[in-house]
Parts: sequence; structure tokens; C-alpha cells
Amino acid sequence: MGIGKNIKRFRELNNLTQDELGEKIGVSGKTVSSWELNRTEPKMGMIEKLSNYFGCDKSELIGEIVKSDEYYLNEDTKQIAQEIFENKELRALFDATRNAKKEDLKLVYEMIKRMKGDE
Repeated sequence: MGIGKNIKRFRELNNLTQDELGEKIGVSGKTVSSWELNRTEPKMGMIEKLSNYFGCDKSELIGEIVKSDEYYLNEDTKQIAQEIFENKELRALFDATRNAKKEDLKLVYEMIKRMKGDE
């Protein structure tokens, strides 16, 4: 996979338009489009900005490393991760509990069950 396809893949994974990505890294949406279509390639400084923004290695963005589609252990895990990614309320809950103690998570879980009427 080339750099253009990788930029597009990361942009779409982050639910961004070309204009939005361009604004975040300081270029126009047309420039992003040009990269994605492999008409031009970003300079190394811009590759670094892109990799920092997307949280990936430069080599992964350039296409030297291909990450396996088997990142998740099973389909359920993949589906849960995608649901958290797409739902900002779930993402906020996940972020808020990321460093919580096990007993605190159990308490919150019990509270949610009661609110739903599952108990």
C-alpha cells in the first residue's frame, strides 16, 4: 500500500474530510487530495506531522510496514472497539474509566445495570 492510500485510510479511520485533515496539519484539502491520489508526495516534515497526528510510525504511513488486519483477537473485540470509536458518549465513558480501579469499575457497572432495570 502506498503513502496516498495510507493517508486516506488513516483520514477515514479518524472520520475526517480532506479539508478537515488539511486544517489540522496546516495544508489545504486539495493538497491532501493530491497526496491521496499519488499526484504528489508529502515532504518528510509533513509526513512527521501526519504520523504524529494519526499516532502511527512514519514507516507505517509511508507503507514500509503493513499492519495485519488481524489486529484484534476476535470479531467481537473488533466490533466493540469500532462501536466505542464511533460513539462519542461511549468513548468518553471508556476514557473516564481507563485508569479506574477494578472495584470502582464493578460499582459503576452495577449502577448502570440498576439504571437499565437489569437487576
